[in-house]
Amino acid sequence: MFLHAGDNLFSVSHDDGLQLNIDGVGLVVDQPGPHSPTLTPFTAHATTAGNYNFQLSYGECCGGPAELIVDLRGSPVGGAPEPVTWSLMIMGFGAAGAMLRRRRAAIA
Repeated sequence: MFLHAGDNLFSVSHDDGLQLNIDGVGLVVDQPGPHSPTLTPFTAHATTAGNYNFQLSYGECCGGPAELIVDLRGSPVGGAPEPVTWSLMIMGFGAAGAMLRRRRAAIA
């Protein structure tokens, strides 16, 4: 997983025991189970930006259905959308506005 230098926010949704260990960072999630589905937010602090190996251990103890949803996108604390995201969003709004304008002109 890629981590930015400093704090990185992540979340894991799970319904039973879970541990997440990141090389160079340490144990960042240690949630024993069993329990009902829960969202566990956590912060991984990296001293330098780069790719880090991780080990995720999940234990389904009480029968299905199992739930494990991991968000490892590596967004920094207080992050803003990337410039590419902004440009795609603006182009999408512009295209939608052009379609509405064209449709109104055709009706009139």
